[in-house]
Amino acid sequence: MPRTKTFRLVTSLLDPKLAPARQLATAYHQRWEIENGFAELKTACAAPDSSCAPGHPS
Repeated sequence: MPRTKTFRLVTSLLDPKLAPARQLATAYHQRWEIENGFAELKTACAAPDSSCAPGHPS
């Protein structure tokens, strides 16, 4: 089912042939998926019982 919601993305990339809107929207979405993954990893590693917390014995 195609998406029907409209989004607005502001960019300094002005050539639609080099940076098509759909490609920019996809890259933006992927970037935030990665950012969210890093945030989850950071939160998990901050737990005192985490094996990635500093000072945790290996």
